[in-house]
Amino acid sequence: MTDSLLGRWRAEQAAAAELADPMAPLVTLGTVATDGQPELRTLVLRWLEDQPALFVNATSPKWASVQAQPRVSLLAYWPSLKIQYRIDGTVTPLAAERVAASWRLRPAIPRKLDQLYERWAPQSAVIESAGALQEALATVSAEPDEVPAGATGLAFTPLRIERLALADDAPHDRTQALAETQWETQVLMP
Repeated sequence: MTDSLLGRWRAEQAAAAELADPMAPLVTLGTVATDGQPELRTLVLRWLEDQPALFVNATSPKWASVQAQPRVSLLAYWPSLKIQYRIDGTVTPLAAERVAASWRLRPAIPRKLDQLYERWAPQSAVIESAGALQEALATVSAEPDEVPAGATGLAFTPLRIERLALADDAPHDRTQALAETQWETQVLMP
């Protein structure tokens, strides 16, 4: 880990998972669309050793957004712990081998969808109906010979990490650490 707050983020995510917090593996990704509109979406955050990573499809609007502007924000909130993290940083594409290794571990439906994005309709495209999607999914193997070309991943490099621990009968505990200060933890006014 590059700093204590990054390590704490990962440890507290694991603690939330142990408490069966359904939000434990998730983050909200904030980007700016190519038209300048801020966008948010919830994704699964994965860890590749000590590197946070996000896996997306190259047909998705979020891929276009991060290609145009690689500065992004993540928000993680775990109700079971009453802890929130806001993390600002940059994303860079992962090597194809890293994407392939992770892609093969994904559940069957996301693997099938990655194939449909290339063959049937890009992610977020308007489609005929949910029934048509189910029919299309039935035509795709969950175990393809090759990882679809559009399956991509993003390594997330934090530049700023802010932690907020909510308290019922006391001021909230709010701290931050910045890459530019060698990850020195600073206390913030709640």
